[in-house]
Amino acid sequence: MYLQFNIANVLRSQGRFGDARELDTYVLERQRAVLGPDHPYTLMTANGLGADLHALGEFQEALTLNRRTYGSFKEQFGEDYPRTLAAAHNLAASLRLVGEGFEARRLDEETLDRQRQVLGRDHPNTLLSAASLAHDLRATGAFRESVNLLRDTWEKYREVLGDDMTDTLRTATSLAVSLRRAGEQSEAMNLAQDTYERYKRRYGSGAPDTQSCALNLACDYAAVDEMPEALQLVTDVKAAHHANLGDDHPNTLVAGNNLACYLRCIGRVQEALTLTEDTLCRMQRTLGDSHPLTLSCAVNLANCQGGSGDLEAAEALERQTISQLRETLGRDHPDTLVCQANLAVTLRQTGREADAEELRARILVDFSRVLGAGHPDSAQLHKWQRINRDLEPQVI
Repeated sequence: MYLQFNIANVLRSQGRFGDARELDTYVLERQRAVLGPDHPYTLMTANGLGADLHALGEFQEALTLNRRTYGSFKEQFGEDYPRTLAAAHNLAASLRLVGEGFEARRLDEETLDRQRQVLGRDHPNTLLSAASLAHDLRATGAFRESVNLLRDTWEKYREVLGDDMTDTLRTATSLAVSLRRAGEQSEAMNLAQDTYERYKRRYGSGAPDTQSCALNLACDYAAVDEMPEALQLVTDVKAAHHANLGDDHPNTLVAGNNLACYLRCIGRVQEALTLTEDTLCRMQRTLGDSHPLTLSCAVNLANCQGGSGDLEAAEALERQTISQLRETLGRDHPDTLVCQANLAVTLRQTGREADAEELRARILVDFSRVLGAGHPDSAQLHKWQRINRDLEPQVI
């Protein structure tokens, strides 16, 4: 049974998520019967099943399982037991995936401190916790802090594991995302291109990690207005996700959201509007109305509505989304500020120049304080341009 658990891990790494879940479910049932629910092997398989559920986009079910597994490990073996720390890492991932980024950040901070004490600063599990915390920092709007942590983690991965191992490449991809979010577009592009080529050489273009890297590279191309390259990559990835994961998987929806953003930018507004409406409905059904991904998609739908001339609908959606973003992510989160920036553009388009100027001036100050001077979002708002919210894959 222990060997079958390890086979399921390999299946998952190959992208055979359904096969992995089927095997882990079978093994877990047998282990609970033979070894009991709290045996370390049983709990390890439960952790594996949680990872399968993540990969399949079943985030709430994974959260329930990972809470139970972490609680059992902690009760049976204590908070500093290495497998307990691994379970804490998995629980934090579940929290982030359901949109609880701040709670995930708190747990990952605690787990990273314990990992460093128990395993050492350069142990691969410690580095994995650091990479996870950096993801939380990005999700909660701390882009520069995320960059700093990922730089250090990536360099240590390169020293410990080498340049082309999966965890090293995943961390490089994550660093490229944080660099782009922080406004360092040139460095983000160079790193993403290099990482994508490494993925293709070592793992092939169809590997789940390679496709996730491709989707992020498309965002980098779009950020520097290289739209043909962005469109080609995101279209290919969306088609692969549609075939392998289904229409409602979060990663398929992320690809759909990003494709719609790029279509709007090249003037295919009606196509973008139709795709964004469909993507938002699916996100609301799959993830919930207040999930950060759903709210980002709503920002993009309002942009499409504004681009199509339906300014009344755009303003109503922007005001509603601003309220939800403030409640979910906070008043100073970059996504909240971006939605307000887009509202300023809508106000200007409806002829309310004074209101638009007042809101823009306030948001430019906030952008400078939160994102730093000279951030690309500030440059777009200076030009009265709508700002997209492209998204990153949620799970690999």
